[in-house]
Amino acid sequence: LKKDNDKIGNIFCYGSLNNSIKNKNLKFSSGDLKIFSRTFDKMNRNIQLWLDKINFNKTHLILYGATAAATNLFLNKKLNKSKIFICDSDRSKQKLYIEGFPNKITQIDSVLNKKKDFKILILAKFYTKDIYQMLTKKYKIEKSKISMLSQFKK
Repeated sequence: LKKDNDKIGNIFCYGSLNNSIKNKNLKFSSGDLKIFSRTFDKMNRNIQLWLDKINFNKTHLILYGATAAATNLFLNKKLNKSKIFICDSDRSKQKLYIEGFPNKITQIDSVLNKKKDFKILILAKFYTKDIYQMLTKKYKIEKSKISMLSQFKK
């Protein structure tokens, strides 16, 4: 098993199972956990400041990318979860729920057809630029309505 982390605090574990490796415990150093904790706390504070700035109570929030970040960053916030829509182009995720959110994961088209006042937060780590281009070019969404998770790590 191999452990790695990135600059924003994500901890990744890689490994394979074969006859020589069984029930191996993976240990994280306290330094890894401190980096993760600091980064997560900073992101959480910055997201809360952003939610206050956009006046979340008067708009809808679209989280693009059905990832664990949706639960980790938004579940414990005191928000009206019915105003949060989670969208993903991966059909295998659509029509499913993420724990703590009342709306099913859906295609963005269905939300855009119903809601005119919204802000979008792109949660996906690997396809951020592609998603951003799709939103601005295909759906003609104003750039000012789109934010990316990566901007909150600063």
